[in-house]
Amino acid sequence: MRILFDHNVPAPLANLLPEHEVEFAASLGWEEIPDSDLLQRACQEGFDLLITADQGIRNQQRVEDFPIAIVELSTPNWPRLERYLERVSLALSQATEGTVLQVFIPYIDQTALDS
Repeated sequence: MRILFDHNVPAPLANLLPEHEVEFAASLGWEEIPDSDLLQRACQEGFDLLITADQGIRNQQRVEDFPIAIVELSTPNWPRLERYLERVSLALSQATEGTVLQVFIPYIDQTALDS
């Protein structure tokens, strides 16, 4: 699957997806473009899926009009996200074009982990 990482997705996640072709919006010069243009360009360039931590994309865009799947992470925080990679993997396996799958990553109280 060809996956586009939005500018707010932690780069280390890409290392854990070796079976996919991952590209970064920032490396394509797309980090500053509006979501509608980002979706349009991603579709034109043949991406199958967009991963983003933009909580508003599903409300701002008619995602069903785009031939791309979107996985929306509830946080861009890598230490939190890293603990729930199975949720991201499941979302990737269930993603279908024209839909947004939300991946909820619980808040981790670091002080509780340190005690």
